[in-house]
Amino acid sequence: MVPDASIRTAVQQQTSHLVGISAVCFLIWEIILTIGDEINLVWRASWNHVKALYYVVRYLGLATVSMMVYMDFRHEILSIPGERCSFPVLFQICATWLAVAAADLLLFLRVRALYHDNRLAKDILTLIFVLHTTSGIVLCGIMFSPGRGCGTDLLIDDVTTMMIPSVIVQAVLFGFTVVRIIKHHIKELDPLAKRPSLFQVFLFDGTWTFAVITGVYMWVIVWHGISPEASAAWLVAALTYASSRLVLNLRVAASALRLQYETHPETITRVVFAPVATLQDSLSTKPPSLSFGDIDECSWLEEDGPEVFTPASDSEAPWSAFANVSKSEV
Repeated sequence: MVPDASIRTAVQQQTSHLVGISAVCFLIWEIILTIGDEINLVWRASWNHVKALYYVVRYLGLATVSMMVYMDFRHEILSIPGERCSFPVLFQICATWLAVAAADLLLFLRVRALYHDNRLAKDILTLIFVLHTTSGIVLCGIMFSPGRGCGTDLLIDDVTTMMIPSVIVQAVLFGFTVVRIIKHHIKELDPLAKRPSLFQVFLFDGTWTFAVITGVYMWVIVWHGISPEASAAWLVAALTYASSRLVLNLRVAASALRLQYETHPETITRVVFAPVATLQDSLSTKPPSLSFGDIDECSWLEEDGPEVFTPASDSEAPWSAFANVSKSEV
């Protein structure tokens, strides 16, 4: 008879394989589902830091999760001395950290863009990101140790230590987003739906993203005791999905507004992504462009009172890189 312990081990291994494979299938399905929008709105767009981060998050994330599943199967089927598979282990660790760091950077950039007019908030967010990234590097270097064959040994207490700071950081980012929403709507009785479309997408996506990622981090802490590889695979998969969707959803919304203006220009006044305090350039002398709304609706984005928005602005506002709106379009 097979001992009960062996049966439990076999069940855990099978569960680990299925959960890991499901993470890979989910990312492939997501890419297939959105490849049309990605080709039109990302591939054909000009290069900037957001586009570069999008590629890193999207495809390095898939490669990392695939490597995790491969290592999970290989560790069970064939145990090899660690020195003979050092590259796969090193790639798995480094690629995982890089994919997570790139996803975190996209999240920080989005929240930082919400506070583009608040220097103190931007400095605080930058400090949080630097501390979070640095601590992640240090903890990875301390806690990961060579395991049997191609595996690594990482105790559940170590994982809890690594995940709790990430949960706290996600909660802080979520709090910054909520504060920004409340600040601009607490004195208003009209619903959020009346707000400019792009900014609505910006806020809504940020809200659900932070909630999902926090939930996944907590799930990883619980699940790691059963299957370390599978839990890590779904953590990277969730970050990859959420971060890439943040960029793609905003670009889809901007593209829809652009099409709406070209089809029915009377329904949209203009879209601008940067304010300038000047009356020299009149809207009547410049072609209309995509807008969050008209002048009155745009003014609520500023802390120090309304400013005149004009398509002639030379500087880019924080949303332009995410929404793929260039100066040639305005």
